[in-house]
Amino acid sequence: MKKLLLPALLIPSVAMAGMVIVDDGSTAQQPVSSAQHSPIDIAPGIVLASPSVAVGVPSNPVGSNIEPLWIASAGSTLRESIQKWANEAKWTLVWDAPDGVDKSVNYPIVAPLRFQGQIDVAVGNCIRLYEHAKKPLGVEINRSQRLLYVHLKYN
Repeated sequence: MKKLLLPALLIPSVAMAGMVIVDDGSTAQQPVSSAQHSPIDIAPGIVLASPSVAVGVPSNPVGSNIEPLWIASAGSTLRESIQKWANEAKWTLVWDAPDGVDKSVNYPIVAPLRFQGQIDVAVGNCIRLYEHAKKPLGVEINRSQRLLYVHLKYN
């Protein structure tokens, strides 16, 4: 049976969506709703969101065993999203990616991005998506200082 799993933007710098269809070989034909499927893990800690998934950063109780979920909403920017995550986790974000006078490198989020796990892992995985962009970004993480330092990769 073929199932439409989700439309997904796989390359952040390209504004085009693809469809992921899986054929499990069964013959039963059943209607498929997007609510029946959870997001797909594309790599450890990286999950692409279905458009039907609510966006925002959920609060997780301190000391809970639930892994935090970090979402960058479509229409936001990379810097806004990571700043929001840092505020939520009580970490400091330093964005040192100059792009001329009084400007910084920043990328629009055209499709929701979801990362699950600790903030340092989520930010690392998110920034890794942009390491081959026109102006690549890198990140240095200092857990003891709770510091995320985003910079141009080759400066």
